[in-house]
Amino acid sequence: MNPEELAAFRHDLLRFARLQLRDNAAAEDVVQESLVAALSAAGQFEGRAQAKTWVFAILKNKIIDHLRQRKREPNLGGGDDDFSDDAFDALFDETQHWKPAERPSHWGDPERSLEDSRFWSVFEACLDKLPENTARVFMMREFLGFET
Repeated sequence: MNPEELAAFRHDLLRFARLQLRDNAAAEDVVQESLVAALSAAGQFEGRAQAKTWVFAILKNKIIDHLRQRKREPNLGGGDDDFSDDAFDALFDETQHWKPAERPSHWGDPERSLEDSRFWSVFEACLDKLPENTARVFMMREFLGFET
């Protein structure tokens, strides 16, 4: 594995890290740490998985380490979830069903959508609209494999 091959993954790694951490500086740091770790361990890469999958696994571990470290440090900022229960409840009618105007539209074949770059653009936009902690929990569950 050469540095040029790793550099080609940087954009996708950074996008994933930004979505997960919601902090551009921290995302840059974990991506750089991941690329350095991948370069250092390139001789141990056995090719049983795609190189990109291997580097993403390193990134996931770096993100987990960063989140654990951040959890140990005190948070001096205010609350970051500004999505109230009332705002969420407003999406549903009195029978607890989606209001017709708020109902999600049909997305077609989900498996095929995952391969579509437009899906990822919409996905990122949706994550950006979620409260920070909600988005982080979603990403931890779905992408990092944490238990609920």
